[in-house]
Amino acid sequence: MKRSVKIFLLMAFAYSWTVASALYLFRLPTYVLPVVSALYMFGPALAVLTLKVLRHPLPDLGIRFKPNRWWLVAWLLPVAITLLVLVVDLAMPGVELSTRWGDERVPGGLNPIWLPVVLISGMLAGITVNALAAFGEEVGWRGFLYGEMRGMGFWRMAFTVGVIWGVWHAPLILKGHNYPLHPVPGVLMMVLFTTLLSPLIFHIREKAGSTLAAAIFHGTLNGVAKFDVLLLKGGNDLLVGITGLSGLIVLSAFNLGLYFLRKRS
Repeated sequence: MKRSVKIFLLMAFAYSWTVASALYLFRLPTYVLPVVSALYMFGPALAVLTLKVLRHPLPDLGIRFKPNRWWLVAWLLPVAITLLVLVVDLAMPGVELSTRWGDERVPGGLNPIWLPVVLISGMLAGITVNALAAFGEEVGWRGFLYGEMRGMGFWRMAFTVGVIWGVWHAPLILKGHNYPLHPVPGVLMMVLFTTLLSPLIFHIREKAGSTLAAAIFHGTLNGVAKFDVLLLKGGNDLLVGITGLSGLIVLSAFNLGLYFLRKRS
């Protein structure tokens, strides 16, 4: 591993894990967790900025604002993934559509008329506030690391960064983020999730020629990821949803398709 990569990772982990330490040192209310998570996401960006200030040579970070069709793919693909995850969710034992549209997760249930609003709101967040927060990560993972590690070959680079990305999440996961009922096994599940998600984001970043497209994909996925869970009853955080077993199955299928697509092209 290059020295520059080691320095970047040391700083990215240090910045983000320092933010997360507030969750361990102070008794913060649960509603503060989203705020801490948002600040946490800017660790990789701060690492890149520090390298810039120190005048360390930086690779091309891919910060380009000229949209192309891959920006649209970055926006719509997370929706397709989420809906496919819903289909797989329903094949899991003990999982079914909720007759009250979210009665286990939304007090009083969720009126069906609001479902398109929930989905569209997540998509709009994905190209605005979520994309901004996601850029805090993507300028590091799919910007700096893409430039420094692309010589490894696409799949080796994508899976290596995916594992690193998953481990980077560990302090939040252990505090109940994503897997509130299973925080310890949730760390492994997150590593598997990010490892399988990483090739898709790298492919979009590569084809779009921009880390902003990667940020749109990342931000939109964060925005719509819980949509399917609102419609279900049964299951648990290790089983259903994009970060559960259902999501791993769907992402594995997408990676298989991506493998043949890249091999053919």
